[in-house]
Amino acid sequence: KFLLFSYIMIKTIIFDFGDVLIEDRVDKFEKIRGLFKLPKTDQKKYFNILHQSETGKKTTEDFLKITKKLLAPKFSLKQIENYILNAEILPPYKLLNKLKKYYRILILSNNQKNWPQKFAKETKINLKGIPFINSVKVSMRKPDLKIYQYAIKKYKLKPKETVFIDDQKKNLIPAKKLGIKTILYQQNIYNLRLKLKKLGIKF
Repeated sequence: KFLLFSYIMIKTIIFDFGDVLIEDRVDKFEKIRGLFKLPKTDQKKYFNILHQSETGKKTTEDFLKITKKLLAPKFSLKQIENYILNAEILPPYKLLNKLKKYYRILILSNNQKNWPQKFAKETKINLKGIPFINSVKVSMRKPDLKIYQYAIKKYKLKPKETVFIDDQKKNLIPAKKLGIKTILYQQNIYNLRLKLKKLGIKF
């Protein structure tokens, strides 16, 4: 009886976007261009503007400007943005398309204002019909507890019937606090499928 009950519990699956559904090229650019070799003050300045641009307090252009200044002075803003948008689709995206036949799917992402649409255009991923909670549109970003509460309220979610998949542990902690089941995605699709199956999720 308990097993049968657990198999019918999950109704909603929330996916992170970068490094879950598509490659996070911001993260890649930071590493390639040596962000973490810079003085701590520069790193702090960079992340402050990144985080503010993901909550609407700064613009995408502001973020691209600090990226150019600190990491890529010889690049144009357009070249930096094009590099970031030229992302690869990751295996969970294929899985998402199978899961959406049986479950409600949401995407919860720390992102720039127009990048989700640009990513969709560049990568040919189809986001139609999938609610996309973009941090910049709601002025909150993960791991702020409020963005998870917003998702629960806005989409009338029952935490115990919801699974959240993210590639960063810090983003899973607040979701877990609210009673949402969580899965850490570590670029291993087999492992992800296994964890979903353990929750009784079919695909």
